[in-house]
Order: sequence, then C-alpha cells, then structure tokens
Amino acid sequence: MRVALVSALYAPEFQGGATLVVRRLARELASLGHTCSIFSGRSTAGEPLGAVARGDVDGADTFRVNVGGALHPWTADGYWNPIASEAFAAFAREARPDVLHVHSLQGLGVGVIEAAAEAGLPTVVTMHDWWWLCPCLFRLSPSGAVCPRIVRPERCSGREGIDFGSRRAILDAAATAVARVLVPSEFLRGELIENGLPSQFVTVVENGLVRPTRRLRPAGEGTGPLRMAFLGGAGNVAKGLPVLANAVAALRGDFLVDAYSVSSGEVQGVGLSERASLRCLAPFLPETLDDVLEPADLVVVPSLMRESFSLVAREALMRGRPVVTSDCGGPEEVVRDGENGRIVPTGSSEDLARALQELIDDRDRVRALAKRARLEPSSVREHADATVSIYRDVVRRHHAVRADSAT
Repeated sequence: MRVALVSALYAPEFQGGATLVVRRLARELASLGHTCSIFSGRSTAGEPLGAVARGDVDGADTFRVNVGGALHPWTADGYWNPIASEAFAAFAREARPDVLHVHSLQGLGVGVIEAAAEAGLPTVVTMHDWWWLCPCLFRLSPSGAVCPRIVRPERCSGREGIDFGSRRAILDAAATAVARVLVPSEFLRGELIENGLPSQFVTVVENGLVRPTRRLRPAGEGTGPLRMAFLGGAGNVAKGLPVLANAVAALRGDFLVDAYSVSSGEVQGVGLSERASLRCLAPFLPETLDDVLEPADLVVVPSLMRESFSLVAREALMRGRPVVTSDCGGPEEVVRDGENGRIVPTGSSEDLARALQELIDDRDRVRALAKRARLEPSSVREHADATVSIYRDVVRRHHAVRADSAT
C-alpha cells in the first residue's frame, strides 16, 4: 500500500511528540512493506512561500513546503492556506498514494483535505490535539488559563477581532470529507464527542511506544539524592516549567532535578536561578531515553496544557519510574494516584511541592510506587498493524462507493 502522511512539521527540522509518533509509524509501515511519503510544513525566511524542500528521512520521501508565518496559531493561513494546498496537490500527483493519513494541519490548512477529495483520495485523520475546535491546540489559552471542556474559542481572552466562527465553519466543512477520525486516548475521544463529533466517527488507536532496550536499575535505590526528571521540549511553559520551578524553590532535603531541553535562561525567566538542586540539560535523542531515565527515581509531568496522551508518562512507567503528574488528562489514564505515582491539581506549585517533598522524605514510598510502575502499552508494530487495518477498511469502502456511483 502507498501511504501519504501529513504532519505540520517534520524531521529533521523539528522534533516533538506527535512528530515522533508519525516518524515511528512511517518507519514501521516501511518495515511492513508499505511505501510512505511525508508532506509537511516548514518556516524559512530566506526562501519564497511555497518553496518545497525535498529529502529522505528514514527511507521516506519528504516534501516540506515553506509556509512562512502560517504556523502561528492565530493566523487565518494556519487553517486555510492555498499555497500549501497547491503544493500538496503536486505532491499527491507524484506520490500517488492509496490513502492519506493526516496527523496535523496547522500552517497547511484544510485545503489539503479538499485537494485529496478532488483527487479521489480517501483520508484518515488522527487528532492529536484540539486544533480542529480551536487554535489553542491543548486547551490552554494565551493568558495561561485552562480552557473549558466545551470549547468556546470566541470567548478566548485577548483575541478579539479573530473570526472564530468562520474558522470553525471551514474546518467542519472539510471534516465531512474525512473517512475516519483516530485519537490516541479515550480522554481525547470523550472530549471531542462532548464537543460535537459523532461517537461512531471517532476511533481510539493508541500511539505505539518503543520498549526499553534493557532493564533499568530499580528506582529509589541507593543513598544519593532523590533524582527527578523533567523531560521538556518545545513549549516548556505549557508543559508546566513555571509550576515545577516554584515547587523546586520550596523543596528541602537531598534531591536533584534534571530538566532536559530546558535552558538556564528559561529557568531564570520563571523566577528560579539554576542551582545545585536543578540542572538544565540539553535535549536528548529519543533512542537514548533508557540512558536518560537510568539515573532517575521518578518523572515529573506538571503540565498546564491538556495532554491528549503523554508519551512521557507512559515511557516512564514502562521503565519502572513513578510519575508525578498534574490532572491534565492523558497521564491520568495510566497514572494511579498513590499506586504508581501521584496526581496533583493543575497549576498548583504548592500541591506539587507537597507531593515531591513527601517522596524526598520517604524513600520507602518511592520504592513502593516504583514496584507498581509497570505498563505494557501498544508497541509501534501494534500501532502500525491497527492503523493499516483501518487504511484497508477505508480504501475498500471508498472504492465500493465509487463503484456504486459509477453504475
């Protein structure tokens, strides 16, 4: 089968949770004998809009179109971009896919789906976030407030003058051309249905995770400082870095926080200077995760944003690391408060500090949580197998409809 995957951004320019999922899926589909092509956006000031960079990533042909400022969430180009639509039409003519699988459209726009429909190409969409409902991808407003479960973007603070109604109408119209919507968690499925998506239209297909390459040392063992890991990245503020910084400032005792993908400037910007108890470390490659979590006794996920899945929480539990998380959605599907981790209220540095302090003071508690920090989520192969099954069903139905209409 020839598969086209669409992602707002892609490697090598960008690394992120959803992008990593797409990249792993593409690799696995190729290993199963399918042909994958990638269409994505990029933002390059030195080239004209619409310029396409061709390349090869993991054996897949990549077409990365320059969308300039359209990747900004508050621009109309972000959801309706004729330049990206034209580039996609050319991509589809060359790639000749049997099915289109869209993972994110920010900056590319829903014209991609309309172009696919005009080409007679069946489309599957994985919604990794709330983009189809609101530019606040993870239900976190520009003011830092968590958006309500029922999304009302026209009430978004500080965003007067933006035509949310037109945006929603255009996206809703494009969605009628989508054969199937996939989501990575029951949490996101429930929220999308609550916001109006038909329940029979939305299927949960969990993101596949890479198994540990070795058995890590037991968490909580030893006599050194309690080691905590924060696995940051793009959007550290939304990931709860300010909450963590304030909590760390209140902690006492023998502990160390390893904050990955966090600069000292970011920490100072939220009111905490880098000190002996908090180390700002460079980003790491996904394949080195075992090495990153080897010294950790627990992982902290203090997100302000709503997490539709949380690779981090699941990857930590797979490696026997308890997770201390905010009640941000996705992690709550696997973290059980007091059993394999702790769940604290979103945005409360006081509650986070209290939970962490209890673990600093009680290593037996850490070891008890770690013993129950076990998880066997879907593997990347299982994710690919489930996705291919959906592709085949969608393609079969698509051809049946076309045959009926031709008679």
